[in-house]
Amino acid sequence: MLFSIRLDESGTDGKSGFVTVGGAVAAVPDWDELEDAWRAKLKPRGIEFFHLSDFDDRKPPYRGWSATKCALFENSLRGIIRHHTLFRCAVSVESAAHAEVKKKMQGIRPFHQEADYGLCLRYLLHHTGDVLAKIDPDFELDVMVERGPWTAGAQATFNHIADPGAKLKPTKHAHRLGAFAAFPKGKFASLDAADLIVGREHSRLMMRAPASPREELLAHVLDAGEMGRFYEMMMEEKEARRAFNRDLKGAA
Repeated sequence: MLFSIRLDESGTDGKSGFVTVGGAVAAVPDWDELEDAWRAKLKPRGIEFFHLSDFDDRKPPYRGWSATKCALFENSLRGIIRHHTLFRCAVSVESAAHAEVKKKMQGIRPFHQEADYGLCLRYLLHHTGDVLAKIDPDFELDVMVERGPWTAGAQATFNHIADPGAKLKPTKHAHRLGAFAAFPKGKFASLDAADLIVGREHSRLMMRAPASPREELLAHVLDAGEMGRFYEMMMEEKEARRAFNRDLKGAA
């Protein structure tokens, strides 16, 4: 079965101390249904596309909306997401903790450090693959993000994971990754949904508030130990690939 994960990020401005990457996974027909339901909710209200920061700051077209009206509107959007997606997911790292891990691992061959965003994306795709493999061992997963400052980094990370010849990746689900695509804001309502998911999860992280059980959100904050182990897994994969290539040359 072909699935698609629609992703966005929060905290990349460096102000919060954490970076979060997240969104939702669904089969492609379910995303198409979400697109229709989402736009049907926005269009009558004169909303071209949803952006959480504009909504929270009560910028037009939300200016003058009461707290009750905002809550009801957001709950309706969350209902659309729950109804049309398989599961929601988010991975966060504390920037300072990640910097310490990278500092300790400097000089260890073949260590290659990641940006906060890149590490979140790698872990998220790895974990998402674990979940989807239980649903369909032959799944294929496409990735869609909003075009922006992190698009090139997301594309590069995806290519490293999906490329059969890549040196740095846990390869467990690499062969199940399909296409990567980035689109401008407003092109797909599903990227609005990802913006809402990751924005709220990042805010919840800042407030140390628990996720609502209704959200069915697979959220995780990587601690220093998990970051180190994930890097070690990538290094072990790199060494295994090098050994495999040496054996091939020797056999030739």
